[in-house]
Amino acid sequence: MNMVWLQLAEGGDYFGFVRHGEKEMRNHYYDVNRIDVGTQTALYLCSPQVK
Repeated sequence: MNMVWLQLAEGGDYFGFVRHGEKEMRNHYYDVNRIDVGTQTALYLCSPQVK
């Protein structure tokens, strides 16, 4: 099944996340470390905000 159709069927926003996900995470977490593990793959290690 085509990824676009799958995302539409699930109501997900994968492609929006790819474009804006790191910025959104930085708005909600104190510290965000991106670790590139492949040409199109990354891991994000996030620390919660201290209140």
